[in-house]
Amino acid sequence: MSTDLYPAIVSNAMVTPVTPLVVYIARESSGAGQRRAEIFQFLLESLHYIQSQHNTTYDSDGWQLPMFFTYVYPANNIWVPQANHTLFMFEVIAEAQQKGCPVILVVSGWAGLTTSPVMLDHILRWFDDAGVVVHIRVFAEVPRHFFDINVQQARSILLGSLVPGQDGLVVDESTSLFICKWKQYGCRLFQAPVGH
Repeated sequence: MSTDLYPAIVSNAMVTPVTPLVVYIARESSGAGQRRAEIFQFLLESLHYIQSQHNTTYDSDGWQLPMFFTYVYPANNIWVPQANHTLFMFEVIAEAQQKGCPVILVVSGWAGLTTSPVMLDHILRWFDDAGVVVHIRVFAEVPRHFFDINVQQARSILLGSLVPGQDGLVVDESTSLFICKWKQYGCRLFQAPVGH
């Protein structure tokens, strides 16, 4: 994997890429009682599988120890300030800020983080406000594989401030699919013109 996406530290005339903080995230919409413990166990096991696939797909030697987070919350709801998942995201941001490193959110499934464009905007704004670069990588489809999302482009399109195809805007395939899955639009709307 190229380290071009990640900031570098310059010392003694050497440039050393700062390794990203990788955070594996899985979400379920609902669960109560005894079933809740089973859901968390299943989600955690799925994240360990995703981590093994991620390590196989990307050269993660020398990277920081990853973080894992599972939560139960409806995909389209706005996060409440004191919810575990909100507090966890602020912990991730604080750790990345302290270490001066970017964050890769590796999300299980298209709806594994949130399906609310407003909530996505809030999450990305938290990272922006803290000066932390964030990338979203979704593990989805059959067979399952990784999709690197252009988060700023997806955010702007989902909020309506950018329109694919307008002013020559080309949206990459992974970001297009991300938007299509969220909005359940016909994917043709977001495909790059032929020859791009």
